[in-house]
Amino acid sequence: MQLQAVPLWEEESVTGAQGWEDKPDQVGVGSSCGLSKTNDPAISSHYSPPLLNDRQMDRVIDTMVFGYAYPAFHCFGMVEKNQANVEELQFWCRYWIIMAIVTTLERITDLLISWSPMYNELKLAFILYLWHPKTKGTAHVYETFLHPFIAQHENHIERKLAEWGDMAWDVAVFYCHHCAILGQAALFKLLHFLASQSEKFSESASKVRIHKLSLIHWQP
Repeated sequence: MQLQAVPLWEEESVTGAQGWEDKPDQVGVGSSCGLSKTNDPAISSHYSPPLLNDRQMDRVIDTMVFGYAYPAFHCFGMVEKNQANVEELQFWCRYWIIMAIVTTLERITDLLISWSPMYNELKLAFILYLWHPKTKGTAHVYETFLHPFIAQHENHIERKLAEWGDMAWDVAVFYCHHCAILGQAALFKLLHFLASQSEKFSESASKVRIHKLSLIHWQP
């Protein structure tokens, strides 16, 4: 099968009228991006990212509630006690350390393996395993995996964190300066728009005034 070369304007007309999948002899970007067939040119030329279905949204809400909201409220009640238990404080500090690492890593795992079955369910089960009173897996995960790794690479981690802290200040200054420039440009555009609208309004008002005066002069 030979590929047929089609000019850009003809390709756009064909895809706009028939959709991406009606050209078996041509290679298009739409089929590789997962675009569905449509007769609307405005829709067929744009890629819409997939949205979460109801089941995935339920798993996300469960993770937010059981992984963050409930432990945070429990920590709030414990901190507000007059005499907080040191072991409880240590347990929840370890929990939030693990959750910080999990939150960082899931940015990668969500892209790589979120399509696998039971991914969200296993993540929720792991979070419940960490803090549930019957399991309290935080102590096991921290003592078995996290503490030995951090103790072995503590100096390297501290050095990297210091470097990132210095870079964070430079990045914050850069973005503040960039936002100030964008804000200034947006303010100038807004003032120019208001000035143009004011001129148009004054011109239309003067025309109306001249028209009324002309009608008065022409009355018998």
